[in-house]
Amino acid sequence: PEDGLRSLFKFLGLDLDDRAYEKLGRPSPLSRMGAPPPCVDGWREHVSSRQLERARGILALFGLDRVYGVGPMPSPSGAYSLMEENRGSAR
Repeated sequence: PEDGLRSLFKFLGLDLDDRAYEKLGRPSPLSRMGAPPPCVDGWREHVSSRQLERARGILALFGLDRVYGVGPMPSPSGAYSLMEENRGSAR
């Protein structure tokens, strides 16, 4: 990881210092045995159904409702179809 980190900082034009290397030695909380899996849709308990419907309406205005639906994860097939459609209109 040290070589990758050095290359990344060089590409970004940033100076690399020892603090970045210190982060490499710290394990992620998810690497611990028995750690609960991350919850990708925990935010839903903080959003009303009205707000969710409004967000879906905004996504639909941009055609993103094919990518982001009611599920917690984006739809790869929806994303690919949107990219293909945009690629065709750019020609």
